[in-house]
Amino acid sequence: MFRFSAILSVIAALCLVTGAASGQSPAAAPAPATPPTWSIGETVVQVDNERRTAFSGSLAPLPPGTTAWRLDLSDDIVLSGSPDFRDKTIAEGIDPVFSPDGRLVAYCGFPGVGRDLQIMVIRADGSGKYPLTNIAGAPCAPAWSPDGTRIAFNATSNKGPVVMVLDLKEAKILTIARGTDPRWSPNGKKLLFIQSPGADGQPFAISIANSDGTDQKKIVDVRALVPAASWSPDGASVVYTNDVHHRSAIFRVNLDGTNPEEIAGDKNLEMYFPSISPDGKQLVVVTGDDNSATLQLIDLDTHKARTLSAGTRGEVHWVKSH
Repeated sequence: MFRFSAILSVIAALCLVTGAASGQSPAAAPAPATPPTWSIGETVVQVDNERRTAFSGSLAPLPPGTTAWRLDLSDDIVLSGSPDFRDKTIAEGIDPVFSPDGRLVAYCGFPGVGRDLQIMVIRADGSGKYPLTNIAGAPCAPAWSPDGTRIAFNATSNKGPVVMVLDLKEAKILTIARGTDPRWSPNGKKLLFIQSPGADGQPFAISIANSDGTDQKKIVDVRALVPAASWSPDGASVVYTNDVHHRSAIFRVNLDGTNPEEIAGDKNLEMYFPSISPDGKQLVVVTGDDNSATLQLIDLDTHKARTLSAGTRGEVHWVKSH
């Protein structure tokens, strides 16, 4: 059963949901003359993956009926680019993601000895660890809604992996669709997720649905070692991993499945978990394999890449500047 007691007070204490400011709102500032630029504030990554056993939420989705395996908690959640510019281990677990304001990190971990895997939350400084769920099915792959009030995730069920949404304000969990690795649209109205037909040799599918589970649609089939997808900044298309001509590549496609185009590729390295910067100019991906994976930043104009940090799964907190 979901942990109802004390969750709202804990979330408030962790500064997850901020109330509106009191008093009269000041006059709106004039729009800037030039578009803002975006830089990387911090990164959070999952490391030491070579000591991890296979797990449903960490890489490829499991087919229906498969039981989630347990996690070796030698995996660390590591924060990079903090004010002192030193890497800091803040928790043990997998699949870390920033809250929209960058102050919290959600991840999958064990609340205690003998406890089942759950969605956890912790401050970016490593304090205030707290379990957000208390359900069966090894919930994992958390994703924050843009307003920070909901977390989507996947869990196993008797029908296979399913996408669920935890409403932090209402303390409720809603089952959305069969699938894994959910991602919110920029306006928070839709979810993107990966589906497997469960038949050998069949491709994975990238699908979308409204945040209440209605109007589910398949966008495109993919044949990737690690299928993953995310939204473009304008919400009009998605980017995803695919394997073409025996190499890994990142594609972008319209929501109706039309006009797929390759935006990045590497003939030597696998590319996982694509995510585009808010201005659409940079791409963050994990490249390599379980033994030597790194988080890479790719300039989509020049196609030049630089390494951000080592890790098999990671996320960037983007900071707006002018």
